[in-house]
Amino acid sequence: MAIAAPRPGPYSMMVLDGVDDYVRRSGGDMTTALMGSKGVTAACWCYIPAIPAVGGFDTIMQVSSGGVGGVTLTASNFSNSPGIYAESRSQAESVVTTSRSSGALNLRSWALVTNVTNYDAGTVELYKNDQRLASASGVFSFPYFNPASQINSHIFGAFNTGGGGWLEGWIGDAWIYPRALTADEVAKLYLGVVAASPTAWLIPDAENARMTDIVGGYHTNTNGGGATLFRPGGPWV
Repeated sequence: MAIAAPRPGPYSMMVLDGVDDYVRRSGGDMTTALMGSKGVTAACWCYIPAIPAVGGFDTIMQVSSGGVGGVTLTASNFSNSPGIYAESRSQAESVVTTSRSSGALNLRSWALVTNVTNYDAGTVELYKNDQRLASASGVFSFPYFNPASQINSHIFGAFNTGGGGWLEGWIGDAWIYPRALTADEVAKLYLGVVAASPTAWLIPDAENARMTDIVGGYHTNTNGGGATLFRPGGPWV
């Protein structure tokens, strides 16, 4: 499949085949930042070429804690309603709280998708580009990220390293914040103005076939099934 046009800017991207590709960023360094935080923002540029099967979900990005608490962005088709979904979960004393908001899925075009979770306010907001599409309410249990487990990984293209939720599509730059960004900050991020102090700012690095983290240095990543990185100008495959 060919990409009609790349997103603006001289960036590289991850190309994932929907079968066995993922990129995992080690998350141990984020434990301190996210543990006890009052909010989490996960944002990334993505390109989705096809609608998932009914009942299916394709994981774009997941900030995970012990496999229970976490913030997720997916391209999903729940109850024959395809769209972009923002979901957040928290765990305390084995009680899992889940809140989900969704919006329209635009195929074959680049979009900045953002999950803004505010634990104090009990809201999960979904943005596409500079517009808020939806907001859902929930009562989150503290601690929001499981203190018995480190933030074990941030995964692009799969629900976890064991498989499931494989994404067929493309992912560009990604940002993770240990707080809920404001609507103005999300709008500026869409325009290329990065809000202060992201915990992680991840850029696909085509030359070195890995993810480059410009906050805190390089971290080990796994390319499952050979996730490919390409530069603008080709090849678009």
